[in-house]
Amino acid sequence: MDAIISADTNTPDEKSRFISEVNRLLKTVLGAELAEVSYIVIHEVPKDSWGYDGLTQAERGRRRA
Repeated sequence: MDAIISADTNTPDEKSRFISEVNRLLKTVLGAELAEVSYIVIHEVPKDSWGYDGLTQAERGRRRA
């Protein structure tokens, strides 16, 4: 499972909790089908390197401020 977030928006504890909760959810949904070695990857992308609807995440942040 891959997740993409803006760099520097989440603490190490938040990311750790996310990985733990996603793993728990996958086990609940898939049951015995989930292999022990199942990776959850968080990709941290600079805010000026991704976005949607024509705006980067950096620009969205500037507009909110």
